[in-house]
Amino acid sequence: MAEKSQAEQLAEPFDEMLIFPRSIGGKQFDFVNVAEYIARLNKVVGTGNWNYEILKCHVQPEYKDNVIAHVRIVANVDGQVAVKEAYGGTKIKMLKSGE
Repeated sequence: MAEKSQAEQLAEPFDEMLIFPRSIGGKQFDFVNVAEYIARLNKVVGTGNWNYEILKCHVQPEYKDNVIAHVRIVANVDGQVAVKEAYGGTKIKMLKSGE
């Protein structure tokens, strides 16, 4: 059996144990922790062969205590430059001092 290409490895679904539902602003989403994406990119293409850029980051009124980010990933995949943009978010964590 031939070895899978980097693109095929990156496209593999995440293990069900790593996917969990998350409710933001009354909407339900399937969520995978960003650390899992980073680990997969590092494993498949290597730490020096990908980068990310945060294009926009904001709090939308309907999502109240959640920050939403628009992110672009650029990676060298199978010898070609691949670009993917996506949105992600997380709950805003407040320090005890209120900052």
